[in-house]
Amino acid sequence: MVYSAPSYSEVRTPLSDASGGGRVRQIHFDEIDSTNEEARRQAFHHIRHPLLITADRQTQGRGRNGRIWQSPRGGAWFSLLWPLNKPVEHYQSIPLVAGLAVLRAIDQIIQAYQVVHIPQILIKWPNDVLLDDRKVAGILCETAVTGSRVSHLIIGVGVNVSFHSKILQRPLRHPPITLKEALRINIPVDRVVDGIVTQFLILMHRYEKDGLSPGMLRELRSHLAYSGGYCRWSFAGQRVVGRIQGLDDYGRLILDVDGQEHVVDHGEITLPEFEHSDE
Repeated sequence: MVYSAPSYSEVRTPLSDASGGGRVRQIHFDEIDSTNEEARRQAFHHIRHPLLITADRQTQGRGRNGRIWQSPRGGAWFSLLWPLNKPVEHYQSIPLVAGLAVLRAIDQIIQAYQVVHIPQILIKWPNDVLLDDRKVAGILCETAVTGSRVSHLIIGVGVNVSFHSKILQRPLRHPPITLKEALRINIPVDRVVDGIVTQFLILMHRYEKDGLSPGMLRELRSHLAYSGGYCRWSFAGQRVVGRIQGLDDYGRLILDVDGQEHVVDHGEITLPEFEHSDE
């Protein structure tokens, strides 16, 4: 485990009653093994407020199911360590909440920079963000255990920002894209991180009170990738092919499988043309 010495700062947020007076403590690394792993290490210090861990580069970045997450310089690689305020079961929809934060932040960037070429922004259930059907961001949510209890959430986010996607080693599970390629502008990585974190804190403040609100559900449903199309759902060796019908009120995916409704809250979906690859 080798990584650079960290620097410390704070991220200002518009919230006055969350994250310690509207601020989030930040630890930044030039290079680290994994921001999620650093978040897990930090959890042992009994962190009581949200902590943001960012890095210019990850050497052992991870995606779901232990897959490699390539994290070169020019990307937004970060994790939020979030102390649990409710039973862990309350947070089952957090990947969607984080995805919605990414979507909102990108939309704000599009407006702020007066982007001419506006891509379609969609969320691929449960944890990817797509621009024109190419993957720009992924989310990995985990838990940290201190003592004998689950004490924190770890919300890992990776966004391809300013590098060229051709440098990513193939094969990949979904064609990649960067914000620079999709929006045709240069965006500072810090601008992307700050925008996502701010949106996540706003959404999380509401989610911890009420779960997925009607407004969140409307946004998620209107930006659900492949709605009405066929996909293959898989989990722990099980596989089902069905048509995506939408999301229920808990963010679970509704599939029509041979005329029968199936509701799933775990696993992942793939399209036939993307099933051969690794990330």
